[in-house]
Amino acid sequence: LNKALVYLKDAILINQDSHEAYMGIGHIYRLRELYEEAQEYYKKAIDCNKYSSSAYNYLGDVFYKTKRYKKAIKAWERALSYDPGRMLIKKNIEKLKKMIDKRS
Repeated sequence: LNKALVYLKDAILINQDSHEAYMGIGHIYRLRELYEEAQEYYKKAIDCNKYSSSAYNYLGDVFYKTKRYKKAIKAWERALSYDPGRMLIKKNIEKLKKMIDKRS
């Protein structure tokens, strides 16, 4: 993963609008559980492509893992608005809303 991170950062130096490179870096940080860093790169991916269902989905995952549940729901809802067929995102939203309701 270290080499991939270096190559992806080099790709951004060449093309600062590389949605794929930002997503890749976000994935590496998320896998390493470096969620703040992952969040930063997913947001940069969104800056490159504001209709990226995948970027919003993974951003929602980062928010979920850092217990920012309302932000997770908002990110997943945005992902779903751009790709309504993603059933797993729908299920994640429903589960999280039920969990929040139980805590209230």
